[in-house]
Order: sequence, then structure tokens, then C-alpha cells
Amino acid sequence: MPSPEGTLIYEETQGFGQRSNFAMLLLVALLILTAVLAPLIVILYAPPEVRHEAQINGIIASLITLLGGVITFASLFFMRIETQVRTRGLFVRLRPLPWRFIAPDGMVAHQAITYRPMRDYGVGYHRSLRKKWVCFNASGNRGVRIDLADGSHVIIGSQSPDRLARAISQLRGSDAALPRERSEP
Repeated sequence: MPSPEGTLIYEETQGFGQRSNFAMLLLVALLILTAVLAPLIVILYAPPEVRHEAQINGIIASLITLLGGVITFASLFFMRIETQVRTRGLFVRLRPLPWRFIAPDGMVAHQAITYRPMRDYGVGYHRSLRKKWVCFNASGNRGVRIDLADGSHVIIGSQSPDRLARAISQLRGSDAALPRERSEP
């Protein structure tokens, strides 16, 4: 995937909201609780002849679970949706994944919209091959829908969708797609 090139026209970085962070903390807390309780249960209920081996296996399982929880929390905590409109095109990604490039000539239309994130698309990066859409959303219910030449569309969630739509209009060199509010079915 290409890295962003060209003069910067618009840039936005979105973090995931408070509810997402709370859910991540709850998940990690449950994993840590499992990591602590698993060896205790193994030690208490293991037959005496295999208790030592069960203790070692329980400790190893606990460490693996704990490490998995910490890695999961760290990766989810540092995820961000980054959007850049540059003179070369539109770049968007769910960090740490690679950039997705959308060329100006590949865009048919675009407009600022209001949509139902969880019901229509979910949170984060979602993709449907059957319906031919991709949605980048961190929080909120507003964004810009970009219809592409191949018949698919991309939704980019934004805290300032009107500014993003104006930047895309500037990129495309036309005022044909001025931002206007529309509800996504």
C-alpha cells in the first residue's frame, strides 16, 4: 500500500470512544482474572500424582493468557483511524494497518451523511464483499460516503464531515458534490 504523498489538504485522526475503552478494559480484566484463577483451580482439583506437572502447566497457561490480554489491550488501545486528503488522493487507514489509497479519478460522487454506525456498519474497520462497501468509523454517526467507479462505496467516519467533504471536492477539482446532510438507509 502506498504511503501518503502530496501536499496535505485535510487531516483527521480519530480515537475510539469511552465505551470502546471501557469494553477493552473489561475484556483485559476478565483475561487477567482467568489467568489468575486457572492455576488455582488446577492445583486444587488435580490428583496428587500429577499435581506438580499440573502446577507448571497452569502457570504456563496463565502467563500465555496474561500476555495475550496485555497484547490485545495494547493493540486496541493504540488503534486510530487516520484520514488524509492530499493532492495525490485520499488516504485512510485503521492504524496499524496499511493505508488505503483512493485516487481522485476513481471517485464518482461524495457527500456528508448521517448514518447509524452500529446498525449499518459497526465500529472500526468493516468490509462487506457481497454489498461492496468499506466503512472506517471510530465514533459518532457522521461521515462522508464516497461512491467509487467500480460500483462500491466507502464510508469514512468523521467528527467534521463537512470539512472532509469540502477537502474531497477540492481534491476532485469540482464543486459538484458539495456536502449536504443525508441519512444512510
